[in-house]
Amino acid sequence: MSLVAAKIVVTPALMWVVSAAARRWGSLVGGLLSGLPLTSAPISIYLAIEQGEQFASDAAVGSVTGLGAVALAYMAYALCAPRVSSSRAVGAGLLAFLGGGFILHSVIHPGVWVMAALDVVLMVLVIALCPLSGQAVGRARPPRWDMPARLGAATLLVVLVSTLAPYLGPALSGVLAPIPVISVLRHSGLIGAHSSPASKSASRVDSGIP
Repeated sequence: MSLVAAKIVVTPALMWVVSAAARRWGSLVGGLLSGLPLTSAPISIYLAIEQGEQFASDAAVGSVTGLGAVALAYMAYALCAPRVSSSRAVGAGLLAFLGGGFILHSVIHPGVWVMAALDVVLMVLVIALCPLSGQAVGRARPPRWDMPARLGAATLLVVLVSTLAPYLGPALSGVLAPIPVISVLRHSGLIGAHSSPASKSASRVDSGIP
């Protein structure tokens, strides 16, 4: 199998497994599984093959910063979800990722160990904002475009980042690798997400961050 074919086949296969698990066992399980490096790990492998091991190693360090931006995105979503529409909450999360990633990468420049510690603190804060409920959570039927959108978005991310890596550089490629496209589409697929019990489901997904 060629590298291009692997990008097109492997990534959507991983996304399908996570999506199927979420539908079968609930959003908490889906959130825990989506916390795995399902996009950043394949990107790291492709970068090592195409750009060399040193490039991939530097990109992996950048991914530590990217995880901080992901946590900020989840935090923004968790704060906005009970108050605004699904699309606005998702938009706030994406803006938090882009803004947080830019500040962490281009302004603050934390060391890898400092950034790793900050990641843990941010993730604990997100989990505190999304307490698990002991009550049963209703499941809304996702729209037909939900699964194809998830698979396509994840594949597009992997292809774009690995293709543009020589121009982005290793650090920025690493920051972009964990962008939470899967969570964005999962939350966008929740029908009436913030006006029904499904809003609790969204919080359970966020509680499954890595």
